[in-house]
Amino acid sequence: MMNLSPSPFPKSAPPADILYLCDVAALAPAEQLLLSSLQGLVNRRRPQLYLLTNEAEGRWPERLKARGLVRELRVCDDWRALLDQFVDVYNGLIVTDPDCPASVNVATMLAGLEDGLIVNPELLAGLGGRLPVLADLRGRWARKVDAYEWAWHELGPRLRQDCLAIRYPADVRGRDYLVQFKLFTFWISGAVDGQQPGSSAIAETEFAERLLRQLPTNCPIMGYPYAGEGIGPGEGGGVALFTRYGKYVVCDCPNLSVHSGVPAPTFRQRPAPEVALDSTKVYLSFIISDGDNLNCWDSAHLPLWRCASRGQVPLGWNVMPACFDLIPDMLAYYYETASENDGFVACGGGMGYANPYLYASQTPRPDRALADYLAQTAVRLAALDLDILNPYHLGYAIDHQNVAEFLPLGSGYENARAILKRYAGHLHGVRGFLPDYARTPGMTYESAAYCLSVADRRIPVLHALTEHFWPSHGKHGDIAARVEELRRLTAGVRPAFVHAFTVNWCFDPDDIAEVMRRLGPEFVAVRPEQLLALFTAHTGPDRAC
Repeated sequence: MMNLSPSPFPKSAPPADILYLCDVAALAPAEQLLLSSLQGLVNRRRPQLYLLTNEAEGRWPERLKARGLVRELRVCDDWRALLDQFVDVYNGLIVTDPDCPASVNVATMLAGLEDGLIVNPELLAGLGGRLPVLADLRGRWARKVDAYEWAWHELGPRLRQDCLAIRYPADVRGRDYLVQFKLFTFWISGAVDGQQPGSSAIAETEFAERLLRQLPTNCPIMGYPYAGEGIGPGEGGGVALFTRYGKYVVCDCPNLSVHSGVPAPTFRQRPAPEVALDSTKVYLSFIISDGDNLNCWDSAHLPLWRCASRGQVPLGWNVMPACFDLIPDMLAYYYETASENDGFVACGGGMGYANPYLYASQTPRPDRALADYLAQTAVRLAALDLDILNPYHLGYAIDHQNVAEFLPLGSGYENARAILKRYAGHLHGVRGFLPDYARTPGMTYESAAYCLSVADRRIPVLHALTEHFWPSHGKHGDIAARVEELRRLTAGVRPAFVHAFTVNWCFDPDDIAEVMRRLGPEFVAVRPEQLLALFTAHTGPDRAC
């Protein structure tokens, strides 16, 4: 087992011998919220409680038992029985205010500090007064930002200062980790939820900026700044905001209070076979997206992994380096069951999801912050046997007047090259870069491929050339469009080398196999490391590329 210390993440103890399972998928959100807070308190001592929010999650406790990491799994059919089972871990109830959504996040913080269970008024009445009320948040705040200001002033000194959470108040899943480790938890309203009474996106953003300014650089933010169209600050705007203050996003998943305590194994990828260069071919590497989202490894990637064609067509799967600390047991399953045709690359911009252009730009020492961030990243890359990086959005420049907007660069992509050189200067083990989350506007085959000269190394770069096709044209339309796109992009170029970035919500391995069947034998799918090796062999040590 491998343990990298110190970790930037708070981590649980190893799981207890007996793990109690409770299926909460059919429960009301208020009941799920209560149980998530109970789970955080129970697992603070030692992980004993696992909540199943969907059918796929049941495989992970079974895997822990099969590996001998827990001795017994006990199913609890009545969630109320858990209140009696673990009565010694909580002191009472924290009551939320239905008229102030931010009170759910404040209750999450109070639950961690006061050992309380989170309830809404309806559930409080259902419990029949059997438990004391530790805090009643009803009527406390007219504005959301006032709730967060109060929480930071009154609770902040007792909360962790090296990790925090952004969480849409209506998202009740996965609060176990936030309660367990006493994380400051906040949200910023967007265009839609900003219509709720008491909302002010401007005031909430200004509060978040003050908060981020006070906290140390390179601390993770657990959660995701987007909860639907117009809900929250959005992915681009939220990530950019956090990145400017030297913070990175970790799209978390339920049950981290269990998974973060599982000892990490030794990760080794299956070696990629050598491929001889044929100058008449087009070489494609399809890289499956969203490995920076822990929910994908938890459940969303499982149907893709079970596709009949997975293992028949070479693929790349992008992985967030923080997975090593938070879900090592899950990720180990994918490494262990990977075929010779499955390869893994790092994604997201480093340790977590960050905007490389803006990293720590609003801090006193941005260069030092980036160096420390990439030092964290380098250790996890080595631990996960990763030496290729898929940083997102490097084909774009940022409009600093509106950090939510990405503007295309000219054909030279000089800014992207400069950022990648900085990364390569710190990540000495990286063999190449496959940047971007799908093709950026104006990207052509000629501008997508080049090499970086960094010290005595020559590092190949292949930007993504394929569109993300989101929203989709429908499955058959997507496949036909992808075939046409790949033929068009490589027309008249032989040999050709294509980073065919593939959004996981749009394509699965069976779809990719059908794309390859329609393209015919002139097109050859390869793993990411094979694509970079072939490109390097074609350009040669002295040839400009």
